[in-house]
Amino acid sequence: MDSSQHLDFDHIRNHYSLYEYMVESLGEPVSKNTWRCIFHNEHHRPGRDLKYFVGEDGIPRFQCQSAKCGEKGDVIDFVRLYGKFPDNLTAARHLTGKMPQVQESWAKQIPPKKSPKNYNDLIPVVKQYHTAMNGESKYWNEQGITDSTIKHFQLGYCSRCPSYYDKNNPQDTRESLTTPYFYKNDLVDIKHRLLGEEKDKYRHHKKGMRNKLFYPQGLFSPQNEIPFYLSNDKEALILEGETKTMFFWQMGWSCTGLPGANKWSETWLRFFKHLDKVYICLDPNVEEKTLLRIAYSLKSVNVLPVIVNLPTKPDDMFVLFGGTVDEFQYYLSFGRVL
Repeated sequence: MDSSQHLDFDHIRNHYSLYEYMVESLGEPVSKNTWRCIFHNEHHRPGRDLKYFVGEDGIPRFQCQSAKCGEKGDVIDFVRLYGKFPDNLTAARHLTGKMPQVQESWAKQIPPKKSPKNYNDLIPVVKQYHTAMNGESKYWNEQGITDSTIKHFQLGYCSRCPSYYDKNNPQDTRESLTTPYFYKNDLVDIKHRLLGEEKDKYRHHKKGMRNKLFYPQGLFSPQNEIPFYLSNDKEALILEGETKTMFFWQMGWSCTGLPGANKWSETWLRFFKHLDKVYICLDPNVEEKTLLRIAYSLKSVNVLPVIVNLPTKPDDMFVLFGGTVDEFQYYLSFGRVL
């Protein structure tokens, strides 16, 4: 019997995380989802051109952008190339066993892992914005955010957003509401929401700040003093944006928030590995391919993804339409399991 019949290649592509293997083999990316390609001929200088992406079919892939290389494929192809195996069948066998060791000839080309960047020098600015929040909490209250939640997350008000600039009117300024992003007591971002703007209303405090998962701490433990609505501490919600995350957090849900539906990053999978099930509760207008990309990423680290089809935005169900926890859980129970 052909030994390839014992291997389900589609299962391998969907359940073995290409991104995780790339990080394990190549180190942290030098920029978003990008590494120096180690598959180039050694006579050529490696460039920052090995890209990770998710195809339209939901399968994670890599591709070298260099004309001198052009290597591409899925997780099986990556293991074949990295381990210098003769074919995909051998690579798949090895993949389902253990990851190949780093080749000595490639070791010098692997970039060192970088420590996460923090902006703790801006913590006084966060406190200043939070102090200035007095009298400006109406917006948050209208979104269902309580004053105690405003205090917990140190939400703030900025009279002149530092990242707003109109080249046609340099003297023009914009007020903004601020949301600091903390992780393990480190400040990693400050997000400004421009008041009076509908397009391009979200800004980072300063250049160099990158999109982060909002409040990943919310995935690890519910609030002890308020109800916990999921069946156990191995389940959580993925929401879109800070406001929805804070709203569900204050209700007692284990949850975290994406900086935008289309801004999911596989670097965040480490926050989900301890979970059994994750409900993907994004806005109703999010495209199917976006939902599938998140779902397949979670599935690659053995987390069961459930795509929840809501009739409205998750927080609006409660704030605008007077929904109940039982009604929300009803939609969770009919979520689509991949």
